[in-house]
Amino acid sequence: MDRKVNGQLQKDWGWKLAAYLFLGGVGSGAYTIAAINRFFGESQGLPTTVGLMIGFPALLIGTLFLLADLGSPSRAFLAAARPGSSWIARGTLIISVFMIISFFHPILHLFTSANESAGGLMTLLSILGIIFAVSTMAYTGILLGASKGIPFWRSGVVPVVFVVSALVTGHFAIM
Repeated sequence: MDRKVNGQLQKDWGWKLAAYLFLGGVGSGAYTIAAINRFFGESQGLPTTVGLMIGFPALLIGTLFLLADLGSPSRAFLAAARPGSSWIARGTLIISVFMIISFFHPILHLFTSANESAGGLMTLLSILGIIFAVSTMAYTGILLGASKGIPFWRSGVVPVVFVVSALVTGHFAIM
């Protein structure tokens, strides 16, 4: 490998990071599919409920794997310290907000599905959830694009690959 052309060799990432990437993709993809299904009416009731139920647990378990992969998990709160200059800080905030939304959305969905008075709140929650879920999907690709070591990662294709992969795995998790 020519280091002048391709940068440094990438060290292997452990299975915990791979588990986070997979579960974060499954959770955000399933949630997005479910939140979009909500706009198609009652005929999508079961897939919507299943997708919403997959979102938070998958993301939570994946995030626990990510924390376990850190050298010092007790200092993980520092990851959000500089959102103006760090993609890791932005990603921490995006994932945190998405986790909050994906925790409350299925609960509200179960208790308000027969109650049309909550329709506006559920629509707002779905829209915000979709925004933060897609941001969670794209975040890893954007973070990799900020690294200078591997030229392909700096292309705009990588975030798209992460989004498509998450949507596909989320869709199949619902199925």
